[in-house]
Amino acid sequence: MMSTFPWTAAWLVLLLTATTTLAAETEEQQAEEQQQNLRREQEVTIDDPFWFETELPEDYDYILPMGTANEILGGTRVSAGVYPYFVSLEYNGQIYCGATLISPNRVLSAAHCFFTRSGAIFLPTNIRVGHVSTTDGETVAPSCVKIHPQYGQDRQGLYSDVAVLKLATPVTTVTEFSQLNSFVGYPTDQAQGLTAIGFGLTSNGGTTSSHLLQTSEAHDTIANCKANWKCADQKYHVCANGVNSGTNGVCNGDSGGPLYDAAKKQVGVTSFGSSVGCGSSYSDVFANVASYYDWIQGEIASNQCSSAHTMFSGTPCSGVAGFCAVGQMYSRVRNYLFDFWA
Repeated sequence: MMSTFPWTAAWLVLLLTATTTLAAETEEQQAEEQQQNLRREQEVTIDDPFWFETELPEDYDYILPMGTANEILGGTRVSAGVYPYFVSLEYNGQIYCGATLISPNRVLSAAHCFFTRSGAIFLPTNIRVGHVSTTDGETVAPSCVKIHPQYGQDRQGLYSDVAVLKLATPVTTVTEFSQLNSFVGYPTDQAQGLTAIGFGLTSNGGTTSSHLLQTSEAHDTIANCKANWKCADQKYHVCANGVNSGTNGVCNGDSGGPLYDAAKKQVGVTSFGSSVGCGSSYSDVFANVASYYDWIQGEIASNQCSSAHTMFSGTPCSGVAGFCAVGQMYSRVRNYLFDFWA
């Protein structure tokens, strides 16, 4: 009887070879996929709301995230000299957040404008002040940023969304500073005449503006605001709506910019809004400057500044009516949080 061993051995060799080859191909495919993912992260542009080149925060250009804000919707051009203390935060030549000059070497903005998607603090390449276009004005390098100590303690970044940026050298071309509201009782539910400014998207899904824009907003009652955002709190927030609902308001890229009253007192810092879209019926939400006035003044006077911050130690706030105010940190912390939808 003829032995089948040689044929069996041959098949075993072929099987082993095929298995080894398949394993090698699988490893190569996995390596290639990893390289593709890496290249995607490296090549993405600022237009993608989930991925940003050079590790920019995933949320910086969404005031409404469930996002954060980027440009003024339905706005009008600001004339030179009207808001000389308006500041743009720039990263590699691109404006990604707004801010205000509050002293020769201190800038007030939103805390979420200084975090990467991995939760690390980063600084803008430079700030631009005394400008109404993306190319004029004075540019100054930053030194460090002080994040409000309570920011992120709710694990969402919906409260205390303020930060003070220290500049490496004082601004020399602007001598006026944003006047901060210190009256905690303001605004009342009847307050009108609010104005938001910034370089952001001029329409949903549109492009950013090359000129500084302003838009009129009306103060929204805290009751109406809480109907949209369960976490809204008058102690921490100022809620407002575009006076022409659906056609004007803050949008992607306006984050960190100011909200002024009729007397040009800064009452808010642009923080978050609705993912339904810019100019929707949902309230735009701003950090209430008066609640943080003493802390801000303390940072102006302080000679110390350390860009360090601890986040995500508190309890998340759940949403209502199917909407969760995950806010400007929605994508950056998606791996840390559970589903907030009611």
